[in-house]
Amino acid sequence: MFSQSVAELMIGTKQYKVQLHVTLTTKKGEMFRHPIELVVDADSKELAEAIIKESTITSEVTSISLTAIHHVGRNTTGG
Repeated sequence: MFSQSVAELMIGTKQYKVQLHVTLTTKKGEMFRHPIELVVDADSKELAEAIIKESTITSEVTSISLTAIHHVGRNTTGG
């Protein structure tokens, strides 16, 4: 019998889905928290976690789009 597991015999790459929460805090103290998912190539779950924990995260605004308008009433003063 083989002493190796199927994972050890597999040829290819492994990918792990990492779930993170990103928190943006404005200068006024407003906080926006949003979940994101990343896919990381790693040989094990532990290595995937280490890759994320040892990473430096930077951000860049690439687009801002209007997603909704919430109607709260009408301006009846004519101005």
